[in-house]
Amino acid sequence: AVAATILAQYRLYSDQRLTSYVNAVGQTVALASDRPMTYGGYHFALLDTEEVNALACPGGIIFITRGMLKKAKNEDELAAILAHEVAHVSHKDGLAAIQKARWAEALSLLGSEATRKLGGAELGKLVSVFEGSVDDVAKTLLVKGYSREQEGEADRSALTYLNRLGYN
Repeated sequence: AVAATILAQYRLYSDQRLTSYVNAVGQTVALASDRPMTYGGYHFALLDTEEVNALACPGGIIFITRGMLKKAKNEDELAAILAHEVAHVSHKDGLAAIQKARWAEALSLLGSEATRKLGGAELGKLVSVFEGSVDDVAKTLLVKGYSREQEGEADRSALTYLNRLGYN
């Protein structure tokens, strides 16, 4: 859902050869990470924008912009960018972006007797909480960014992954 929100704002870049290359490097980095598998697997895609950015969705979908790709001078630098984003997935930083109030409300709704029957009102509230959670993560990725601590941890983990693979 977070990836769909991002794709509503940015178009995918349609260069199959380049996308395959980014995926090959990204999959290699993901396998060297502390969380080599996600439920849906890792997927890497290029966004058709000159903005310089890379984004990691909670489930393992990672976007890199054409602008960021142009900044990478070689495969080592591309691997470093992707390793940083894989580290955000590994650390579950995207899930941390969901406001605590939303978690509490969702758990309250799921735990209530009324939700067992999933009446229309309760189901509507649960869907609303879910949509708000997706918005929280998308806003963190696109606007606010992660905390300095999360970014530092992602950098440190990325260095570990790159070292495991022999990247410079």
